[in-house]
Amino acid sequence: MNKQDYLNQLESGLLKIPKKARQSILDDFEEHFEVGREKGMKEEEVAKKLGDPAVISKEMIMEYQVAVASQKRSFFSVLHAVILSIRSDLNPTVKFLPILVMLIAYLLLWILPIIFIFSPITLLSTMPLIDRTDVLFYIFVALTTFSLGSLAGSGLYLLGKRLIHKSIHFLNLHLKVNKKGVQLP
Repeated sequence: MNKQDYLNQLESGLLKIPKKARQSILDDFEEHFEVGREKGMKEEEVAKKLGDPAVISKEMIMEYQVAVASQKRSFFSVLHAVILSIRSDLNPTVKFLPILVMLIAYLLLWILPIIFIFSPITLLSTMPLIDRTDVLFYIFVALTTFSLGSLAGSGLYLLGKRLIHKSIHFLNLHLKVNKKGVQLP
């Protein structure tokens, strides 16, 4: 495979990332071919030494998405990076199932504080207007559920920050382990 075919295949595999980042990667690989040419290597030898452009493009997309998740530090950017890592890995179940289950469980846990925070509205709207003895009880229960929901939400927020940090750390570790390393010819 010559230089142009290699770069075309690499570019078609990198269409999921922005043009500026894609062009930077293509420039780097073009430089690999130039260094190889200066050392007297044929384009086919350099292409073989660099590796399969389809595999490299998957790795580069994963690296880009993990970098985006590291920069944004949002739940959904991390979830997107994990899903992308699962799709690009050969044996993803063993590595990514625990982290995916944790992220989905975290998302589902948010149902509890939401219910607790909004349940006082329902509770107070059904409060009997005639019997004044239960009014204080309804207000107490409403304030208690709202407070528990707020505390649970605060705790989940802090847990989420920690989970995002650990997930990004795991994804970076996964990239380092799986990286075959593109070496200069």
